Amino acid sequence: MSLGFGEILVVLIIAFVVVGPRDLPKIARAMARLIRQFRQMYGSIKDSLSLEEEMAEIRKAAADAAPPSGSLTKELADIRREINKAGSTKI
Repeated sequence: MSLGFGEILVVLIIAFVVVGPRDLPKIARAMARLIRQFRQMYGSIKDSLSLEEEMAEIRKAAADAAPPSGSLTKELADIRREINKAGSTKI
């Protein structure tokens, strides 16, 4: 939503007539302050959402990469049995 020069000029003329020349700078500063605060809040929310998305991706990748705890325990038990067999056959 961009405004052209003509639209900005019309808005300024209407503001000048409605508000008056004395209060127009005060209102312009207040509007600029509100716009700045809105942009800061928008940026903060955008960063927060981006961080949440990244954390969800990391959690998913970690869950996919980690082997199930039961299979790891089974593998360790198999290795232990093989070691015991190898040790008992050498004696």
